[in-house]
Amino acid sequence: MNWPQRFESQVSGLSPHTKDRYRQLVGKFVEVVGNKEAYDVSDLSKFLARYSGSYARFCFYGLKTFYELNNWPWWDPREAKRVRPRASLPHRPFLKADELRKVLAVAPKFGDMTCAMVRVCCIKPTRREELRRLNREAYRRPNLTIEIARSRTPRTVTITLDPTTCNILDSYLLPRELNPKDREPALFISSRGTRLSLPELSVIIKKVFRAAGVDEKGRGWHSLRRGTTTALHNAGMSERELQDYGGWLTPTMPHIYIQLEPGEVDRKARRINPLIDFEEEEESE
Repeated sequence: MNWPQRFESQVSGLSPHTKDRYRQLVGKFVEVVGNKEAYDVSDLSKFLARYSGSYARFCFYGLKTFYELNNWPWWDPREAKRVRPRASLPHRPFLKADELRKVLAVAPKFGDMTCAMVRVCCIKPTRREELRRLNREAYRRPNLTIEIARSRTPRTVTITLDPTTCNILDSYLLPRELNPKDREPALFISSRGTRLSLPELSVIIKKVFRAAGVDEKGRGWHSLRRGTTTALHNAGMSERELQDYGGWLTPTMPHIYIQLEPGEVDRKARRINPLIDFEEEEESE
């Protein structure tokens, strides 16, 4: 039986590209488990064991269609959920500690407002929409009360700002307070005098990243959030503490944000290894 060719004819309504991918998938499947008159879940397990990540997940769903079209037994829903391959973790751009310092160093060149926003994000892992929602009344030196975005119930976190950030915010707000025409409640405003939009915020941080030499593809305000989360964790803040400070629903969510810098695990392994004295070896080299 030419199963790849038959399967391609069974999914004739799909695009040529998708049909070609399915045909190749079934060809690989037959090559691994053998050409049979019918297949069962043991054949699936044998085949899927060869792959992992997003491709294994594609194989899982592609072969599910293959099995259903030919009325072959598939796992029951509970078992299917258990054995279904997990997709590869997406690439999550973040700023390492030295890159965060570069961003902080260049931020003043873009004015008090931008500098204040960057510094706030380096104090507390802050979402872009949380910056946008901030009102002037949220700032009472030295405190800033941030409304947590994406929270199931209305919730705020009050953070203490450092003197430098307070001075920058005061400098930014003074002309606005002296302007009787400025009745905009937003803390951070556009050149039109209205609350910044999310796209406008993205443009601002891209310019700062470019000036700092850290403008890799995919980096934005959330890269600052991940970078600050990682830096605070490395400095000793627990995932439970980060949950409360960063406004996550569960302690496991900050875990996703914490990134390992290159060589970090190797350095820690050398430092804590109870069997080998790495310091002695380094001295003899």
